[in-house]
Amino acid sequence: MTMTVDKRDYIIPSVHLAEVFHASYKDRGALAASVEHIVQDGFYRSVELPIIENKEDRRRICEAFLVPGCRVGNVIVWSGLYAAEHELDINSCDEAIRKKSVDTLKRLIEEACECGAGNFGVVSGRDTGILERSCAFRALMKSLTELTEFAKEHKQNLIFEPVERFSGRNALLGNTEDTLQLLELLKPQLPTLYCCYDTAHTALNRELLTAALVNMQNYIGNIHLSNAVLDLEDPLYGDNHIAPGLPGFLTVKAAEKLLLKAWELNLNRKNGMIVCTELRQRDDTPKTQKFDAYVAATDFLKQLMLEFVLEAK
Repeated sequence: MTMTVDKRDYIIPSVHLAEVFHASYKDRGALAASVEHIVQDGFYRSVELPIIENKEDRRRICEAFLVPGCRVGNVIVWSGLYAAEHELDINSCDEAIRKKSVDTLKRLIEEACECGAGNFGVVSGRDTGILERSCAFRALMKSLTELTEFAKEHKQNLIFEPVERFSGRNALLGNTEDTLQLLELLKPQLPTLYCCYDTAHTALNRELLTAALVNMQNYIGNIHLSNAVLDLEDPLYGDNHIAPGLPGFLTVKAAEKLLLKAWELNLNRKNGMIVCTELRQRDDTPKTQKFDAYVAATDFLKQLMLEFVLEAK
């Protein structure tokens, strides 16, 4: 009989530092100080980081995770923000651009090791239209194969996060159908390749949350609970990582329903499911309120975990 975690330990709480401290995450030393605070606080068992370009900051972060009593056992480094800023495109039909993008990400995977990361996250490049989509899909498969194999050599899983082709993101992938096609082709040869399930991307792709989770169940490595406004006429429409609740769709009850389905499907029940409330701090947040987004994301996750334990069978 396969051993599974107790329902009280199933949700591995995770925090995305480039989101909850978005206004200052690029400041030298800022995220290292945040990691030290989180380790001391003791609630989170997973931390998600952006690319940390400063070597001294990477050293501080790694040392924080080595402090006796540290509960953080999972570290994910995400390359999405960096890729957008530096115009990386791992599905470019121009081989020179694709290769340069992959080579850059390989360097960043090496640097992620210095943060103690066991996971490295990527997203697809832009969708250039239906005429080049098949070419771009093949390029993406090639890039993910190279990156997954390279990450494995550095003791990291590769996590692919599908976003959306709409609401301003204009990414190649994507909806569940296309993502499944990709992973079904790659996963048998690449067991350390996983998918990040994100509620906002799923909803913005006009898909039902639970149905998409069921369809993706064999590939999900972690979950992002992200809220979004789905009304096309609303100025807040899109992937803006707003706080849970109205005017978005994500509530504690909706998140609980999703996690109960994951539990029912036995998703990652051996080790637990990494779950992050992806809430973005406003760029104009005053320093006196620097922890507000962090506290709001944490409180949402704590409430969810409490409700989940009460309902899980």
